[in-house]
Amino acid sequence: MVASKSLILFEPKVLLLANYLLTEGTTELFPILENEVSLRYPEAERITGDDTATVSKWLEGLVAKKVLEKRFVSKLIMCPKCGSANTPVHYCCPHCRSVEIDKKALFEHLACGVIDKEDNFRKNGRLICPRCSRQLGELGITHRSVGTWFLCRTCQKAFDRPQSFHVCGRCKEFFVVEDAVLSDVFAYGLSKGAEDELKSGGLFLKPLKDVMEGLGYKVAVAGVLRGASGTEHRFDLVGSIEKGSAKEIIALDIVASTGYVGDATVIATFAKRYDANPTKSILVAVPGIEENGKKLAALYSIDVIEADSASKAVGKLSEILASLR
Repeated sequence: MVASKSLILFEPKVLLLANYLLTEGTTELFPILENEVSLRYPEAERITGDDTATVSKWLEGLVAKKVLEKRFVSKLIMCPKCGSANTPVHYCCPHCRSVEIDKKALFEHLACGVIDKEDNFRKNGRLICPRCSRQLGELGITHRSVGTWFLCRTCQKAFDRPQSFHVCGRCKEFFVVEDAVLSDVFAYGLSKGAEDELKSGGLFLKPLKDVMEGLGYKVAVAGVLRGASGTEHRFDLVGSIEKGSAKEIIALDIVASTGYVGDATVIATFAKRYDANPTKSILVAVPGIEENGKKLAALYSIDVIEADSASKAVGKLSEILASLR
């Protein structure tokens, strides 16, 4: 791993996530509700290849290590019986618990000052003042709304505010808010310290991505290519461009180390390259690669970029891509 105040920043999955948050037009991961009971962070799952439970623990671990910060965004109201978040609010009469309630408006006739129910103003499709019998015009000009009240069609009682309750859409359990299970919903984003550290020199994906896009490639961070075996292989960057009737595909991986990258990394890259068969496979070794690794890369037709800075990596990638034009 790259020497750093926070070595965890340069773990492959963390680096991919950081680059996604800094390069894909979003600064936070937002969850979606899965099957009414669990929260998923689909982009984090896509980037890491891990399942929902593993990703949730991983994100919380990164918060504990101050790589990520979480921000409260909402509350889920969950059924105390089955845990479903499909729990719409219903309103009922506080006297007889009937849901057959109507909401009524109270109007004030500004000319004569009478305040009465909207129903008492309506006559033959028009609004007529029940006191002075004058016809009302536009709301806010001749009259105004001064509040609402509710009427129960079952017991005929009036009241200012209905009682609320929930009905679970899954198991049909009736419950009030006092019995509900309340679950926090968070969005996750890079901490200021992690963002500053990445931008100070550890961030390679963004400038490399920019180079490829500048040459017309459509680029995906943590892109996936399906191999001949049916296996999906993830690369740090996958760029594609149409050239006549053919499509050129560039698969690029970045490996950062405190020393030189060994041949095991080259072998692993070759395995992906052989199955996925991109037009060109590129390995960016930070800061460099061992001599045996260079020989294997040449044998396996893998282009190697050795660079101890993003600017050097950018220059060498530009040369490789220019040779394809």
